[in-house]
Amino acid sequence: MKKPTLPIEEEKDIRIGTPSDVAAGATAVVSAFKHGLGQMKLTACTKSFLNLNQTEGFDCPSCAWPDPDP
Repeated sequence: MKKPTLPIEEEKDIRIGTPSDVAAGATAVVSAFKHGLGQMKLTACTKSFLNLNQTEGFDCPSCAWPDPDP
């Protein structure tokens, strides 16, 4: 059976390498702010991130951060 191929424009961004040792940290914060600032102004981005995964805020849909007991 022939292996299906992706269109060239999708294959060019594929990278294979050694996995990172950590999933968060300063690099993750910088990356998150970069994406956030692409969608909103600095003050709105900062307010949103300060409410992320907080009791009175909102949950990140892809975070594994546990919810605190009530």
